[in-house]
Amino acid sequence: MNNRQSAGRGLLQTTVFIYLYGTVLGLFALAWEALFRDGLPELEWWQYLLAPLGIGIVAFALEGATELITRGDNVKSPTWKRSVRLLFLFLFLIVVILGPAFYKIGH
Repeated sequence: MNNRQSAGRGLLQTTVFIYLYGTVLGLFALAWEALFRDGLPELEWWQYLLAPLGIGIVAFALEGATELITRGDNVKSPTWKRSVRLLFLFLFLIVVILGPAFYKIGH
Protein backbone atom coordinates (compact mmCIF):
# COMPACT_ATOMS: atom_id res chain seq x y z
CA MET A 1 0.00 0.00 0.00
CA ASN A 2 1.44 3.35 -0.92
CA ASN A 3 1.35 6.56 1.11
CA ARG A 4 -1.47 8.15 -0.88
CA GLN A 5 -3.84 5.24 -0.22
CA SER A 6 -2.84 5.18 3.42
CA ALA A 7 -3.45 8.92 3.80
CA GLY A 8 -6.81 8.61 2.05
CA ARG A 9 -7.87 5.77 4.29
CA GLY A 10 -6.78 7.70 7.38
CA LEU A 11 -8.71 10.78 6.26
CA LEU A 12 -11.81 8.69 5.60
CA GLN A 13 -11.59 7.00 9.01
CA THR A 14 -11.13 10.36 10.74
CA THR A 15 -14.08 11.87 8.87
CA VAL A 16 -16.30 8.91 9.72
CA PHE A 17 -15.31 9.10 13.39
CA ILE A 18 -16.01 12.85 13.53
CA TYR A 19 -19.34 12.31 11.75
CA LEU A 20 -20.39 9.58 14.20
CA TYR A 21 -19.34 11.70 17.17
CA GLY A 22 -21.35 14.62 15.78
CA THR A 23 -24.29 12.28 15.20
CA VAL A 24 -24.32 11.25 18.86
CA LEU A 25 -24.11 14.88 20.01
CA GLY A 26 -26.73 15.89 17.45
CA LEU A 27 -29.12 13.17 18.62
CA PHE A 28 -28.83 14.49 22.17
CA ALA A 29 -29.59 17.99 20.88
CA LEU A 30 -32.57 16.76 18.83
CA ALA A 31 -33.93 14.82 21.81
CA TRP A 32 -33.62 17.95 23.95
CA GLU A 33 -35.41 20.02 21.31
CA ALA A 34 -38.16 17.44 20.92
CA LEU A 35 -38.76 17.01 24.65
CA PHE A 36 -38.32 20.50 26.04
CA ARG A 37 -38.87 22.90 23.16
CA ASP A 38 -41.27 23.25 20.22
CA GLY A 39 -40.41 19.94 18.58
CA LEU A 40 -37.85 19.15 15.93
CA PRO A 41 -36.33 22.00 13.94
CA GLU A 42 -37.59 22.45 10.40
CA LEU A 43 -34.50 21.78 8.33
CA GLU A 44 -33.96 20.54 4.81
CA TRP A 45 -32.92 16.92 4.34
CA TRP A 46 -29.35 17.87 3.38
CA GLN A 47 -29.02 19.96 6.53
CA TYR A 48 -29.85 16.91 8.63
CA LEU A 49 -27.16 14.98 6.74
CA LEU A 50 -24.42 17.62 7.10
CA ALA A 51 -25.23 18.81 10.63
CA PRO A 52 -23.44 15.90 12.36
CA LEU A 53 -20.24 16.67 10.46
CA GLY A 54 -20.41 20.33 11.46
CA ILE A 55 -21.23 19.49 15.07
CA GLY A 56 -18.35 17.00 15.21
CA ILE A 57 -15.85 19.44 13.69
CA VAL A 58 -16.85 22.19 16.14
CA ALA A 59 -16.70 19.77 19.08
CA PHE A 60 -13.22 18.59 18.16
CA ALA A 61 -12.05 22.16 17.52
CA LEU A 62 -13.20 23.18 20.99
CA GLU A 63 -11.54 20.10 22.50
CA GLY A 64 -8.32 21.01 20.71
CA ALA A 65 -8.48 24.61 21.90
CA THR A 66 -9.06 23.44 25.46
CA GLU A 67 -6.11 21.07 25.20
CA LEU A 68 -3.85 23.84 23.88
CA ILE A 69 -4.84 26.20 26.66
CA THR A 70 -4.61 23.72 29.52
CA ARG A 71 -1.59 21.77 28.24
CA GLY A 72 0.89 23.65 30.40
CA ASP A 73 -1.40 23.69 33.42
CA ASN A 74 0.08 21.82 36.33
CA VAL A 75 -0.12 22.18 40.06
CA LYS A 76 3.40 23.60 40.34
CA SER A 77 2.67 26.54 38.01
CA PRO A 78 2.15 29.89 39.69
CA THR A 79 -1.47 30.65 40.46
CA TRP A 80 -1.53 33.73 38.23
CA LYS A 81 -0.45 31.68 35.19
CA ARG A 82 -3.13 29.09 35.82
CA SER A 83 -5.72 31.84 36.31
CA VAL A 84 -4.76 33.55 33.05
CA ARG A 85 -5.08 30.27 31.14
CA LEU A 86 -8.50 29.55 32.61
CA LEU A 87 -9.64 33.14 32.03
CA PHE A 88 -8.57 32.86 28.38
CA LEU A 89 -10.45 29.56 28.03
CA PHE A 90 -13.54 31.10 29.62
CA LEU A 91 -13.43 34.15 27.35
CA PHE A 92 -12.84 31.98 24.28
CA LEU A 93 -15.87 29.84 25.08
CA ILE A 94 -18.02 32.93 25.72
CA VAL A 95 -17.06 34.35 22.33
CA VAL A 96 -17.68 31.04 20.54
CA ILE A 97 -21.00 30.36 22.26
CA LEU A 98 -22.49 33.83 22.61
CA GLY A 99 -20.86 35.53 19.63
CA PRO A 100 -23.19 34.11 16.97
CA ALA A 101 -26.26 34.85 19.10
CA PHE A 102 -25.26 38.48 19.60
CA TYR A 103 -24.46 38.80 15.91
CA LYS A 104 -27.88 37.46 14.98
CA ILE A 105 -29.60 39.83 17.42
CA GLY A 106 -27.69 42.82 16.07
CA HIS A 107 -28.28 42.10 12.39
